[in-house]
Amino acid sequence: MVDVDQWERRFCEHCGRRLFEEFRCQFRFCPSRIRLYFGDQAKVLRVNLAVWRDRPITMFSLTAGGADTPHGRWDTRRCAHRGPHKHSGPAGCRVRRLEGAVWNAKAPEHWGKLRDAVYSQVRRRYGKVRVVILGVVWQLQSRGLLHAHVVVGFEAGGLGEDVIAFYRRSMRKLMPEYRFARGRYGFHGGRTNRFGARDAANYLAPYLSPDDGSLAEAVEDMRQFAGTREDGTRRSFRPVYVSPSLTKTTGCTMAFLRFRRWVYAVWGKALANAMTPGEWRRFWELRKQFGVVPTTDRSRSERRRHAGRPECEVVSL
Repeated sequence: MVDVDQWERRFCEHCGRRLFEEFRCQFRFCPSRIRLYFGDQAKVLRVNLAVWRDRPITMFSLTAGGADTPHGRWDTRRCAHRGPHKHSGPAGCRVRRLEGAVWNAKAPEHWGKLRDAVYSQVRRRYGKVRVVILGVVWQLQSRGLLHAHVVVGFEAGGLGEDVIAFYRRSMRKLMPEYRFARGRYGFHGGRTNRFGARDAANYLAPYLSPDDGSLAEAVEDMRQFAGTREDGTRRSFRPVYVSPSLTKTTGCTMAFLRFRRWVYAVWGKALANAMTPGEWRRFWELRKQFGVVPTTDRSRSERRRHAGRPECEVVSL
């Protein structure tokens, strides 16, 4: 058994979180890791959405309300030094912190209810058509509120365009009921006859460029105000969602990319590059099913045991 108290207490110089053993900070929104984290998210998004190929999609954005809504009111104290001016997020103005935090914590829940309501209307109108939320990317606006970019795929045979048009009309109609805006910039989408899922991924990927750490605020808002689910688990913030139906096909997930980097570090670039896709899949299944990590020699197992870490995590091949 590892005695964690024997290790010196260390804290991340970037985000202040406590570090375990000699490892680097693992917080995904830490400034030291955020570039790697969002780079992986962009890769997962591109690889998985490409699997949808030429099947029809629609893409739209959902944003919070304006200054006439409780969560969209400007914090005049923050920019009072500028004197009389027109409020704008890019100019440095922000919404009220408490109201904005509550919105950020509840926005994913509101989106889930809106998604289900629209799908119910589509089912009542067209029957059992397949509507898949291919991907969702959350972005924190400069004014301090979350908004979502959504890609939806359809499999409806010859009714594809009709189903998409009805889906978009229903979405636009129900948005205000779930606290999303329906203003000039509140809802838009690409032309389904011109753009596919791969184009949507290329459009969304730039939104995943590393920010200044502001998304960490949304994580803290979620922790304080989101509450718990019906099963008692705490709600968490996921800035990027990709449909499991796509990841099961490609096998490309955030966990797999972390595992792939570990193999590169342990085996070396030359040996890792020589592995076939089938070998990568077999090693990854081994890791998921048995909790073991493949290594090329027993000396690494000896070094881990000497460091006080459990040997059961490593298996020699």
